[in-house]
Amino acid sequence: MKKIFTILTSAVVFVFIFSTLSAADYSVIVDAGSTGSRIYLYQNTKDSNGFPEALQVKLSNNKVTPGIANYAGSPQNVGAYITPLLQSVETKLNDIGVNQKDVDFYLLATAGMRVIAPSQQTALYDELINYVKTNTEFNVKDVSTISGKYEGVFNWIAVNSLRNTLTSGDVDANLGILDLGGASLEIAFATSKPIFNKNDKVNFNYGQTKYILYSHSYLGLGQDMARYQFSDDPSCFLKNYPLPNGLSGTGNYHVAIRNVSRLVRNHQIGRSSTQLPNLSHFVALSGFVYIMQPLELSPYFSINDLKKATMSYSQKTWSQVQEENPDNPYLYSYYFNSILIINLLKTMGFNHHSKLEAASDIDGKDISWTQGAAIFFIAGNQLESKTFAEIAAA
Repeated sequence: MKKIFTILTSAVVFVFIFSTLSAADYSVIVDAGSTGSRIYLYQNTKDSNGFPEALQVKLSNNKVTPGIANYAGSPQNVGAYITPLLQSVETKLNDIGVNQKDVDFYLLATAGMRVIAPSQQTALYDELINYVKTNTEFNVKDVSTISGKYEGVFNWIAVNSLRNTLTSGDVDANLGILDLGGASLEIAFATSKPIFNKNDKVNFNYGQTKYILYSHSYLGLGQDMARYQFSDDPSCFLKNYPLPNGLSGTGNYHVAIRNVSRLVRNHQIGRSSTQLPNLSHFVALSGFVYIMQPLELSPYFSINDLKKATMSYSQKTWSQVQEENPDNPYLYSYYFNSILIINLLKTMGFNHHSKLEAASDIDGKDISWTQGAAIFFIAGNQLESKTFAEIAAA
């Protein structure tokens, strides 16, 4: 079976294409993220109107840690790393009587792998592909470091699929997404407005419906990568929090806002290449959700709501929040993350009173960009590259 390798010039994206581009009965998609990898199994089907759907099949174990990027220096160990995920899927397929030959396999890595050297990515993916092909009968379709733009697109598809707004084709009925991950921030939405930077534009065909999506990713503005740059800034941590440099946090809200705003402005986040919808048309994911409980926010909050909650939270001491939320390993991060989110939303130019919706699920179904990726592929779309025929002929 011939392996074809391409490098996209707009981002460090490695795409391995195998076999044909037609969808099988099921899709396995590995979300190879910054802090861990999760595997998902989807049944590829159609709704009553003939639109493509990806129905998640629950797995008993679908996560391993750490992130796959940790194996960039030791690719020979990536097989053992991914084995528990493959075994979880294989067990489920046996239970439901599905042949592995009827399953397409994708591993799509995100921001954690975007900062790894291309040569190391190639070696890691070669090893992983060989392992999957040797130990399973899956149709290996794509092993990639996807650009943040596509991570945003896949999240947009997943959210609107779960909200049943994909089939309408109505841009105004669709919801945009904001996703604050560990290494990057993504924004994506459907638009009828001009998009002046072609790198922010993705065409998505869904049945007979054709969407034009704006999607942009800001690498370095994820909650972890941003916070690392302020690890010794007392204002960015609660009172008496012990900093690496021996100082203690002060929780000075106004100083923290000012200091973090410089980082956000340096990423030119206020220069969108198209007109943004109102904030009330967005579902916010990941980091936006994590701050809700400690800051006592409702699922619908505005910039002003968040500012008020963060200012109140900044008055607490480190020992006080530890007593309120014991055994939470991420407790130290929530204050900084809220400061970061305020700056992100303000600098992007959103109205301070409009309320976004922060959510991790819709009607009890988890929001995962992997579902959007499954729909993207089974609907016949491809990642930006040459056509399969053009690559095969090269």
